[in-house]
Amino acid sequence: PFLEEFHKKHPKIKISVTNSSTPVTVAALREGKIDLGVVGSPVEHYKDLSVREAAEIRDIFIAGDEFGALRGKTLSLKELADYPIVCLGRETSTRRYLDEFFYSHGAVLEPDFEVATSDLVAPFVERNMGIGIVVRFFAEESIRAGRTFEVRTKHSIPARSICIVSGSRGQISRAAQEFLNTLK
Repeated sequence: PFLEEFHKKHPKIKISVTNSSTPVTVAALREGKIDLGVVGSPVEHYKDLSVREAAEIRDIFIAGDEFGALRGKTLSLKELADYPIVCLGRETSTRRYLDEFFYSHGAVLEPDFEVATSDLVAPFVERNMGIGIVVRFFAEESIRAGRTFEVRTKHSIPARSICIVSGSRGQISRAAQEFLNTLK
């Protein structure tokens, strides 16, 4: 909705949207390849970058029909870890966060499938490749359509934030600064 509003106000400004991991996004920002990035926390607060929280997000566990016996059950993280898992790859900040979460509860996250971006988790789960760990937003359509369901665990993953990362005021384009103003 923010991009839509911005585009209506500034229809002549060209916008390029890409999908990358947080480390790749931050590197592109530092190299001047992009004006701003939208990333999930936790985000290291780099001295040279501006980070502002935009919205709260929650990671959940989802499964497909072949895991139907898990409906209505509540699993420990150790029990969950015995199933095939689909989640983001090790190079992402989200994955580091999930590894620490599992470790803090005495479990080890060893996924069978590591994907590059969050939007790939639900399609893998719909094909019964494993139990997915994904931000609820990326699973809502799949859950609503009945292709997946949420798996309950004894310990929920704590909420995180979506953050807007940019250079300081003098380092970003006027168009990017105007878009940031739209977010306020």
